[in-house]
Amino acid sequence: RIYPEVVTSWERDLYSLTTYLSHPQELQPFISTTNALERFTKEVQKRSKVTESFSQPEAEEKVLLMVTDR
Repeated sequence: RIYPEVVTSWERDLYSLTTYLSHPQELQPFISTTNALERFTKEVQKRSKVTESFSQPEAEEKVLLMVTDR
C-alpha cells in the first residue's frame, strides 16, 4: 500500500534480485552487488562531511578523486 512502485518492481524483477541464491550458501554474503556501492557512497560522505564547505568545486572533486583512487 505504501510503496506500490517498489512492490511492482520487485515482483517484475524477483528472479534477477534472487539469482545469488543459486550459489553456495557460504558464498552468498560475498556476492551482494550493492555492498561495494554502499561502501563507496559511505566513504565519499564521510570524507565530504569533514569539510563543511568547499571553497571551489574542484576541491570537492579532489576529495572524490582521493576516495576513488584507493
